[in-house]
Amino acid sequence: MKPSEIIRQGWIQGGLACDNQGNSADPYSPSAVKFCVLGAFLRAFGGNSSSYQNAISVTVKALPSWVCGPGVYRIEKWNDHPSQTQETVAAFLEGLGL
Repeated sequence: MKPSEIIRQGWIQGGLACDNQGNSADPYSPSAVKFCVLGAFLRAFGGNSSSYQNAISVTVKALPSWVCGPGVYRIEKWNDHPSQTQETVAAFLEGLGL
């Protein structure tokens, strides 16, 4: 499953993943049902894979200029911005082919 598809099924801010009750969950756990962008990348690709690293790189390069900071931090900041929505996150990832 692609990260954008994972986000469309359930999205969160402020954590990698959570269960149905909103409790923090490991992105690899079957109980995880909602994910931030990084959690969706971990769920889709695993943390040490070249696909995961590529997804990070492609996403960081495509983020708007107002999102500053190094690599993974930029993705977290963008995902967690108060104006962000599940739809905009999923559509952004779809536009990147993720």
